[in-house]
Amino acid sequence: MGSEFEDISKIPNILERKPNGMCIRDMVQELHLHRNTVSKYLEMLHFRGDVSVKQFGTAKVFFRAKRLPESAIVNFVPDPYIIFNSRLQVKDVDKLCLKLFCSDKNAFIGKKLGQLPWEFFGRDDFPELCMRALDGEISSMKISEEISGKKRHLIVRFLPVVLDNRRDGISVIFSDMTRYISAVSSPECPESRYREIVESQTWYICRFLPDGTYSFVNNAFCRFVERPREEVIGHKGILFVLDRDREALSEAQSSITASDPVHSVEFRVIEPGGRISWQRWRSQGIFTPQGHLIEYQATGYDITENKHAGEELEIRIENLENILRHRTAELLRVEIRLKEEIELHR
Repeated sequence: MGSEFEDISKIPNILERKPNGMCIRDMVQELHLHRNTVSKYLEMLHFRGDVSVKQFGTAKVFFRAKRLPESAIVNFVPDPYIIFNSRLQVKDVDKLCLKLFCSDKNAFIGKKLGQLPWEFFGRDDFPELCMRALDGEISSMKISEEISGKKRHLIVRFLPVVLDNRRDGISVIFSDMTRYISAVSSPECPESRYREIVESQTWYICRFLPDGTYSFVNNAFCRFVERPREEVIGHKGILFVLDRDREALSEAQSSITASDPVHSVEFRVIEPGGRISWQRWRSQGIFTPQGHLIEYQATGYDITENKHAGEELEIRIENLENILRHRTAELLRVEIRLKEEIELHR
């Protein structure tokens, strides 16, 4: 039993190193196991959501995947959701979603994405993010839309899932932020006063989801990237980090855990005008009581002058060390000559 578990656990790691996928024959050669055994293991992993499969002619090619089983969405997701199959037809919708859209199942089940009677399903980035989720990418977006006569503010998450029939699908989850946004917009709300303080800061302040999508940015951040807030919120990849510094940024962010939620990192960014500047960012992970990461909160500021001053100081120290070495060498030569002259006059 232990050997079987080890063999199964090897497969996702092997596929992680093979971005173009592997067929069963290649996997058999890699694991040195019988074809039927490998096929059984792949079927188990596919059903669990760890492996995805694509059909190319008569051949099946397997890829590393991180998909949630459909049953996990149905049993554990507390927010409204819709489950689509690979043709983007609605397979399932929960009662909370029906309540959110003031509708019944007949308006959803079996309908394709573009046939749903709400405009935002067919416009902007919605269809594109659905297709990305089918390919295994997790993403999110913000929507402010009038639904059934009421203005709604939603965060929509797109998750890859493996359906009960073992085929790929997606789950679209709606987090209704309407009450929260209405509350913090009220002048009487303490967070509203806090937000006023944040907006007056010269430091860059932002919050973003685990996939990098910005959920809040202050005025200083918008001024730096030279974009209005509406072009930043709900998008990602706004800061252009220098290629050679991206690994350090990624390592700092991935090291944030529930037990160690705060990390700082320095990196270079390319400003809209083309100038390269140094920034220092302090990021804090926001976790649920169960330890699941839901958001990052980060503050940053420019340290270009300090960096340049440090570089100049290092150059000056290096020059002084060179001068000191040169003078020391000169004194040693003088000392040797003096000793030689003393020996000659004895």
